[in-house]
Amino acid sequence: MYHRFPHPCRFEAQCAHLRKHYTPVSLTEAAARLRGTEPIEEGLVVVTVDDGYRDFLENAFPVLCQYDIPATVFLTTDMPDRNSWLWVDQVTFCIRQSPVREIALNIGGRERWALDTTEKRGQAAVSIKEAMKTIPNQERLAVLARLPRLLEVDLPEQPPESHVPLCWDDVRMLAKRGVEFGAHNQTHPILSRLSGIEQLRAEIHGSKQRIEQETGIEVNHFCYPNGTSADFTAEAVDIVKAAGFSTAVTGTTG
Repeated sequence: MYHRFPHPCRFEAQCAHLRKHYTPVSLTEAAARLRGTEPIEEGLVVVTVDDGYRDFLENAFPVLCQYDIPATVFLTTDMPDRNSWLWVDQVTFCIRQSPVREIALNIGGRERWALDTTEKRGQAAVSIKEAMKTIPNQERLAVLARLPRLLEVDLPEQPPESHVPLCWDDVRMLAKRGVEFGAHNQTHPILSRLSGIEQLRAEIHGSKQRIEQETGIEVNHFCYPNGTSADFTAEAVDIVKAAGFSTAVTGTTG
């Protein structure tokens, strides 16, 4: 389960290990085996990538081709649509770029956050993002809207170069070359924090429909954002099933 690819050499070493010791298969093939159409052999592995940053194309895809390893990329469709950039990246950007040395923000059981060292900024970014995942979605959006002002940062409308996503032309090209694309919602909220069935449908159905509109290929795989058991509900599972996905993956280990 990958997200970013800042170290191509490290990723190449991992792919060499997977090819030597395991049998990489596509998620579609894995699903077929789980349904019993083919046996499940020892050592099968599926490579998946969340969100859809452009460093997948630049740093990961050539290595995957070199080792003949299939991959499934779960798109947060607001990213290639250029509607916004990922909210967790916005939080990190604001904290790293801020000139202030402390902020008052009541979240996660704390009211003040020290930002006077690089280490404390990193810790604050992680802790604030994790706390934002636990609150109702409307509260999360309100905190996100307040952060640039609190941190005295001008948040760019489009992501910086380090966080550029795939564009739809990239997605179509990669799909033609064998990369599977799955849905990861439109805006990457925590599904269990949404209020009501309509919001769930908009995020889940909406991401599937956007990918299908842009690629002309049926989308069969879904990925629950954050992916712990606390991050999605029975209602979300029902809507994923109703949308016609054949698989839905989590971040739960074991």
